[in-house]
Amino acid sequence: MTDSIRDFIGEADAASLAGAWAAAGFAPLRRAAGELVGPCPACGGEDRFSIAEGKRAWNCRGAGGGHSPVGMIAHCLGYDASRREDLLRAAEIVLGRDRPGAAETEAERLAREQAAAVRRRKAEAAARARASEADAFRERERAKARGIWQRACPIDGADPASAYLEARLGIFPLAAAWHLRFDPEITYWHGTDEFGRPLALHAGPAMIAAILCDPMRDADGDNVIGCHITWIDLDRPPKCRPLLHARSGAGGGDGDALATKKMRGTKKGGIIPVLGDPARDLWIGGEGIENGIAAWLLTGKPDAFVFAAGDLGNLAGPAAAHGRVKNPETGKWIPSPWPREDHGPREDHGPREGQGPGDAMPVADGVREIVLLGDADSDPAATAAQMLRAQRRIERPGRVVQLSWPALGMDWAQMAGRSE
Repeated sequence: MTDSIRDFIGEADAASLAGAWAAAGFAPLRRAAGELVGPCPACGGEDRFSIAEGKRAWNCRGAGGGHSPVGMIAHCLGYDASRREDLLRAAEIVLGRDRPGAAETEAERLAREQAAAVRRRKAEAAARARASEADAFRERERAKARGIWQRACPIDGADPASAYLEARLGIFPLAAAWHLRFDPEITYWHGTDEFGRPLALHAGPAMIAAILCDPMRDADGDNVIGCHITWIDLDRPPKCRPLLHARSGAGGGDGDALATKKMRGTKKGGIIPVLGDPARDLWIGGEGIENGIAAWLLTGKPDAFVFAAGDLGNLAGPAAAHGRVKNPETGKWIPSPWPREDHGPREDHGPREGQGPGDAMPVADGVREIVLLGDADSDPAATAAQMLRAQRRIERPGRVVQLSWPALGMDWAQMAGRSE
């Protein structure tokens, strides 16, 4: 390699990643969480590719990444950067001019483009195969979740789930429409044994809730996209859930403590009905099931619909790129309190252009008042930002969305009952 060619490649590698992307003529990337994000020209997807300008790094979740603009363009166009001609062609695209010295012959150009086309077709086929497998895995998980829900029994006040709620809340609330069920014995799977087989760590009673894509439809068929499982141990107050640890090494022993709640199937874009009629004007809920019931008891409004989102991300939805700040005490980034959208904050509270129907928990159009419940157990600043984002995402003309928080140092279940 001559000095002029070496300098040519070095100049291309010194270019900005965003500038190289634009020079290649690819569709503009959108900004999210401080990065440029979008489909990968080689692999497809929706947000598979990203450029972190501050770190001078690019990444494709299907094929890896790096720091070189030339390598990035070679990947995106299906070039083989280990081949001299492909490397130089990528550098030409970055700089927008021909390499020093003789240009490619027509035969060399055709051979290179044909080879690149073959690689792109292989990459596209591999991406389709990965997407198909991901879809198949997702549907298998949803089918398992539906099976767990269908096998469970409705709660009636004389079952382990009812006893669990009574232990957490001090009473078992009477309600016209419970959407919860129980299973007298459900297995907790985690990790594998020494032969690589799934490991059953525990089996016992559990409270089961359905995750629905449409709260106004019955909990059956393809409307059930997942389920929420809470394992119960009434002999372990105040939380009344079993103490589980990951298996540590082939010889057994206690590893890290495990959560005693799991969600199967899909939670994103779903909602967990807990009690009441979703056609009601007033909805009350937040992340979890118990806090929603506790807050409902405290409001004294029996006609409300109680729901859970499963987690804060599903409640708040995707964040906008702007508005993110760093917590000076922890050094961690606080997520944006604004919902993701394409054209900045909306003042009319209309539909957010950057939000898809499956991005976050749905809310029925007829709801006029929603009380969103904060959780005092999480990082206060991050939780507050996400709760505010949820409020802004859900509010509409004619709909009031309130944020409500438990007393300092307590959760809603503690306030409603005797749980510590």
